[in-house]
Amino acid sequence: MKILTIKEEVFLDWYFNSGYDQCQEQTVKDLGREVRDELLNNGTYTVNAQHIFDYVNQGVIPIQLVESDGSVWISQPEDGELDELNFEYELYLIKN
Repeated sequence: MKILTIKEEVFLDWYFNSGYDQCQEQTVKDLGREVRDELLNNGTYTVNAQHIFDYVNQGVIPIQLVESDGSVWISQPEDGELDELNFEYELYLIKN
């Protein structure tokens, strides 16, 4: 299994600026339910990049945004998504 990474800043830029509304809409709904429940039960809630990353369908993240062994893939198609890879991988969000 190959280990892939995406930098937090790159992920957040893609997520909030890509126009991938369906992914954002479902994430907002899921997070909204969680926020509501936590606020009702505990009175506080904190969200961070890892939290959003965990909710997102990671298979739709563009291949060119991820790194393998610390280097950006140049040989991959520009418009490909992670779901299109023909090998197993684990994707991790890393600090910049």
